Amino acid sequence: MLIYHQCGHNFVWNTQSFIEDGAGDGLIISPVNIEADRIEARIPPELLSASWIDPQFYLPGDSKSKLVTYPFFPANVLDGFSTADYLDHAFEVAKECLTFQNNLGLKYFVIPTRYFKDLPDGYFEQLDSLFLEPFIRAKYELGLSKPLLQTVIAKPIHLEPGTPRDELLSWATSYAEISGIYLMFENNFYSKQIKDPVYLAGTLRFVRALRLNDLEVHVGYSGLEGLLLSVADPTSVSVGSYENLRSFDISRLVTREPGGQSPRPRVFSGRLLQWIEDTYLGPLRELMPDWENLFDDSQYKEYLLNPDSSLNSQRAELYKHYFILFSKQVAVLPAVQDRAVYIKELVMNAMALFEQIEASGVFLDPNSERSHLPAWINALAMYQRQPE
Repeated sequence: MLIYHQCGHNFVWNTQSFIEDGAGDGLIISPVNIEADRIEARIPPELLSASWIDPQFYLPGDSKSKLVTYPFFPANVLDGFSTADYLDHAFEVAKECLTFQNNLGLKYFVIPTRYFKDLPDGYFEQLDSLFLEPFIRAKYELGLSKPLLQTVIAKPIHLEPGTPRDELLSWATSYAEISGIYLMFENNFYSKQIKDPVYLAGTLRFVRALRLNDLEVHVGYSGLEGLLLSVADPTSVSVGSYENLRSFDISRLVTREPGGQSPRPRVFSGRLLQWIEDTYLGPLRELMPDWENLFDDSQYKEYLLNPDSSLNSQRAELYKHYFILFSKQVAVLPAVQDRAVYIKELVMNAMALFEQIEASGVFLDPNSERSHLPAWINALAMYQRQPE
């Protein structure tokens, strides 16, 4: 299983982590965060050739931030986006978008999709006419050979047995010209970690269904759950710095006034399978013997655990530490058929460590403790009993 960096604000941390620390296998480039004519200047060719770009047509009428520099973005083609008017430009947009991707020397070509809060009638037919068919035609007219990834957003309803799930899977697997799926799971959970075993089992089954159709599956915007998803054998999962890069939320692409407070810094522990808020480092330091062993080693660990460090959510060390450790966890995954047992053992070990933390007198809030881990165990059991 590969790892791609889900790029966003301060994506230089991702490129540095790849080049300097050997973390990850490439980038998923974010147009909203980098000008079109700056990509080659800021990302070296050897990294571009291992990466791909998400065209981010999700909200085609909103060219937020750097999206305005991409001439093929729908809002820059039309003065006021409408589906009917865009159909007249869909093929030319596809040609220009694919030519742009090809000129960068990327690993894959990506077909965009459109986001809807509530899926309209004729949803799949609209995606076919706006994106799938124009991009497939454009690829052949341009004589391009690199594989095509189709962007798919799976909502919670698509993870439950029933018609919506069957229709999405049928549509996503219906084009022989598509080599793989760039997949995002949308959810409305407010906790930092997903604690719903039914939802998690649904993501496992959805990935497996795509893989059984001989498609590559690249899961974007994945958090720690990417490790759990490894059981279903995705081609890749992603790592992201900020939380809005570890869970798909369309608000990241909505133009709005800047504001809001920065969150508290959190330190990732692969042994705990959790991010621990910095406010608990003091109690751990004082109350728990050998507390540093809760955190895996990296060149950034000493800085992150030092009480004299000025931690804040804008410190690159927080995220580079995570990129390195998550990459190491993925690197030692066993063969697919053995992963469920292996992941369950990781979870049980993490839960035992949380018991030691509580026994020492340190109690954590719901966003730093272990309550998501039983959901992983239950999701694994559900998936193993019924993988499809």
